[in-house]
Amino acid sequence: MGESHTSDSVAKERRFLDTPKPDAFERRPLDWRVLADGEPPARDWAVDHWLGMAHVTLLAVLGGIGKTLLAQMLASALALGRAFVDGVPEPRTVLMWAAEDDHDELWRRQAAIARHFGVGLEQFAGRLFVESFVDRDSRSWSPFSAADWSGHPCMRSFVSRRMTIEPM
Repeated sequence: MGESHTSDSVAKERRFLDTPKPDAFERRPLDWRVLADGEPPARDWAVDHWLGMAHVTLLAVLGGIGKTLLAQMLASALALGRAFVDGVPEPRTVLMWAAEDDHDELWRRQAAIARHFGVGLEQFAGRLFVESFVDRDSRSWSPFSAADWSGHPCMRSFVSRRMTIEPM
């Protein structure tokens, strides 16, 4: 996995970004005759058999169930490269937006999560970026169209490996 895996992922992402995209309504069904002689590419798992990289995953349940806590635990496990539900193949740099919990609640939870993993909070520095939006009007804001995030220091570390967790 290590360096060559990351380099391969960066090259693959750059090829994807540089490739002209077809019209959204252009039909391009899978051609089973062409695919019959090959093997599909292996998945790049963030959490083995549960959460794949470069695939949209939605965590949605009724309010008050614990989505943000679950997302923060998952984000922490990914940042540390520790098992969560299943194996975590490698540590990831994670950005988590929290629209419902304030700074102090996220801090309290992170302290408890750190104790659970047997590490200090400093172990998350440079790997886990948690941003509270509880005091901001984010009703119509989309993290995917927020150009003002492009210069944010935490975004520079997402060039090669990204995992964004946004509980809904």
